[in-house]
Amino acid sequence: MTYNFIDHAISKAKNPLPFTIPHTWFVEAGLALRYGQAAAAHILKAGSINTAYLVEEGIEDSKIVIIKFIHNGSCIPLPKHDSPGYDVAQFLAFTQHVQYFKTGGLMYISD
Repeated sequence: MTYNFIDHAISKAKNPLPFTIPHTWFVEAGLALRYGQAAAAHILKAGSINTAYLVEEGIEDSKIVIIKFIHNGSCIPLPKHDSPGYDVAQFLAFTQHVQYFKTGGLMYISD
């Protein structure tokens, strides 16, 4: 969604961009649900979800440095202007705005 938005804007621009657009990707992730019986008012409900786990792809390369770009509690990027990852953090903040705008305020991706 975001890269389509960017590509469309670039195709309409009269001048080339004065900066490079980062190319990021998501790790593979899924939701694992644990089902079981739950007791509610002395009645057992079969098939109730009692635990949920976020399962993420492992990153095996020990040389990769993981940077937290944006905190869940704030939209302000964490890396400072002179820190590694600053440009990517600014780009990720921008992508949140695009996602929010393109979905009519229904969602944005954080973390």
